Amino acid sequence: MLLDSGELGNEAAIKCHCLGVKVIAVDHYTDTSAMHTAHRYHVIKRHPPAGWRQKRWPFPPCAIALPPMWQR
Repeated sequence: MLLDSGELGNEAAIKCHCLGVKVIAVDHYTDTSAMHTAHRYHVIKRHPPAGWRQKRWPFPPCAIALPPMWQR
């Protein structure tokens, strides 16, 4: 499965074909390069659903103590 299947994904798909690996290309655009080379392809939505809430970083921000020679 190739995620974000652009030009580089196309090269990887060609190499996988030579090795006999079944290739599935996944991207949020239609008609990317690897989609033409792959056995199957899927176009997905990139934005989260409306009810989805972004998780916050679970740790509070902290100050980093730098050595005196790095401080200005």
